[in-house]
Amino acid sequence: MARPKKTNPNRAIDAGIAILDNLTYRPAQILEQVFEDDFLRRILSSHHVGLLAPPCSDKELLKAIEERGIDVLSVFPSAVVASQLTGRFGKQVSADIYLCRSMAKNAPRLEIFRVVDGLDAADVRTAMHDILHIAYTPHEPVNTREIFKKIVADGLEYVGGGVNQSMSEEDAVTVLYFCKRQPIAEVSKIELFLSGRHSLASITETTQSTSVSLNTSCQK
Repeated sequence: MARPKKTNPNRAIDAGIAILDNLTYRPAQILEQVFEDDFLRRILSSHHVGLLAPPCSDKELLKAIEERGIDVLSVFPSAVVASQLTGRFGKQVSADIYLCRSMAKNAPRLEIFRVVDGLDAADVRTAMHDILHIAYTPHEPVNTREIFKKIVADGLEYVGGGVNQSMSEEDAVTVLYFCKRQPIAEVSKIELFLSGRHSLASITETTQSTSVSLNTSCQK
């Protein structure tokens, strides 16, 4: 398997922190830029910013995160992003997720993905824009099919999703990705984060039965 050539992750993390700051200190303004529908603005809250680190070692990434005063809550394999990258590049990819928390009060979390094996440096850099996303989650019970239909009707394009099957039932999550035609803070991809395992086929009313769509890229 190819191993990415190491580079400095500082710039990517700083970009993620800048987006995180906008979500922390201007949540309503960013929410209104993402969604026009009043129901979506009322029901959704920012959950996290997700980004793919450039090629680097675990030690280099942890050092860069620590230097910015961010706490790493846990590190574990990312089934969804690994599957996206495997599908896109046609070769087996493994990736870890670094679940982080900013020191700012009420800040969304930061999810940093690192390719462990399977891609060369050029492939990782190519994928960085496609993995970058802002995630929203409903803060009260809601019909998943209804919220999906409203997001699509609001002008966002559904480009795929996934279920982290490797997690326990208690910690399982389902994610759906949408492309925003007018990027927000240079981010084109919006994620709908749902707790628990949900059937993508029932939510989207498609014949999709796999846990991860291979078409999760937003074109620049």
